[in-house]
Amino acid sequence: NDIGPRLEKDGLLRIRSYLGRDMTAPGWAHAVARLKSGNPGIVGLSDSGWEAFARRLFREEGGSVIADYDPALAVVFPSAEAIGKGPVPELWQIYETAAPVAILRGENSDLLSAATVEEMVARHKDAEAVTVQARGHVPFLDEPEAWAAIERLLSRASRSQTLS
Repeated sequence: NDIGPRLEKDGLLRIRSYLGRDMTAPGWAHAVARLKSGNPGIVGLSDSGWEAFARRLFREEGGSVIADYDPALAVVFPSAEAIGKGPVPELWQIYETAAPVAILRGENSDLLSAATVEEMVARHKDAEAVTVQARGHVPFLDEPEAWAAIERLLSRASRSQTLS
């Protein structure tokens, strides 16, 4: 889901910019505002859609709304300096597998480029790429095109299991 063996520095730097920071909000409206400002690639989402997105990424605790992700991610994620200095490692050997693959890329993703997706399809005999419209990193997986791609992937995986 909007990830691949090659990642773009701009997307990594955007993610790095908020990891490890205090992501406590006094209420859901503030959590939504943070998401809107930090996810410019998501367009056309209704107010209720933004709130649903916030409720997937935040939780209520002690009267506050806090980001619900593993804080250790900030420790293991590369620093902005490391990201900016040199090439970002590429993981093509891990990607090139026999298992069927569905590549879901947000149309406005700053992490997974269209060029990388093209290369992923070229390098894998059973890869399908789908661009999820009006999304950045990451698609929510409730979009019709994402659902359809997941269903096709499950069908292909089931067939490949039967053939094995």
